[in-house]
Amino acid sequence: MQKRTLLTSTFYSVLQASAGLLIHPYQTMQHLVEDKIFMWLTFLPILLVTLFFFIWWLALQSFFATIPYIGAWAFTLIWGGSFFVFWQVLLFYLFLRFLITLK
Repeated sequence: MQKRTLLTSTFYSVLQASAGLLIHPYQTMQHLVEDKIFMWLTFLPILLVTLFFFIWWLALQSFFATIPYIGAWAFTLIWGGSFFVFWQVLLFYLFLRFLITLK
């Protein structure tokens, strides 16, 4: 198999599983635990929240002078942080549930 095909296929599978964890986490997590290939995607929200906070910080630094609405910035930070925390808790719960029941 060619290296490019392997990388493209792996990238597509990761994106497909990531979208599945967002849209229908129960079914996707069950498949991830059964297949045991992309189980590391359980911690995808931690990676995405790091990216979210970095982008939020850059936007705050660059746009604060032009958009000084501190309430909007605080709301975005709280909403985004809460979303990723609850999503991570859900995925970790489903991971443990399927890991125990599918032994």
